[in-house]
Amino acid sequence: MAQESIQSKCREIEQVLAGFTMKQDTYNYIFKLGKDFKGITMGMREAKFLVPGCISQAWLIPSHKGGQLYFAMDSEALIVRGIMALLHQVYHDRTPVDILSVPLEYWLDLELTALLSMNRRNGTVGMIKQILQYATVCEAWWRTDA
Repeated sequence: MAQESIQSKCREIEQVLAGFTMKQDTYNYIFKLGKDFKGITMGMREAKFLVPGCISQAWLIPSHKGGQLYFAMDSEALIVRGIMALLHQVYHDRTPVDILSVPLEYWLDLELTALLSMNRRNGTVGMIKQILQYATVCEAWWRTDA
């Protein structure tokens, strides 16, 4: 089965979030995503993968293979883990070009960061920036390697 396009995945997320009329409903949805999201093993929780700026510990482990980028991630905070679940749905197993087509502003427009404390908001923004930076570096590297 072909993978859903990144644009389709973004539209799907937008539709789900638009269905919530109260902030608490959105919060509960993100919290449930966090509970259901399969994070990383304890052995993968290395300091070098910690996302700077997060009030709780959060790990982001990028990797690549065959022109695709992959992201393993986890957090001690379920709300952050829930946002990671959304980031994973959009960015995991994608090309750098696809990833770069969904900039930070997309996430800010969804107003998900309004659910978070200032420190968690900063950490989430930092995590998205790290994903986009990794995609930028890989895209440039692969383009010059071709």
